[in-house]
Amino acid sequence: MQHAVANPTVIDVKLVDAQQTRRILDRLVGYKVSPLLWTKSPGISAGRVQTVALRLIVEREAEIRAFEPKSIGP
Repeated sequence: MQHAVANPTVIDVKLVDAQQTRRILDRLVGYKVSPLLWTKSPGISAGRVQTVALRLIVEREAEIRAFEPKSIGP
């Protein structure tokens, strides 16, 4: 930490803006997804990682429900 204080750099405003955008998106998506999660497990919230994982679970569940077994052979 002393090295960082002794050698300051210029703040990259684009990186700051990108982080703030991700934070806003996390909140917007999280506010829509979290209530759905609360119905299954109270206290869980949805952020960036959880939302992606939830989407994968929902897509996989849809594939499972759409599956129609077919017999092989005579």
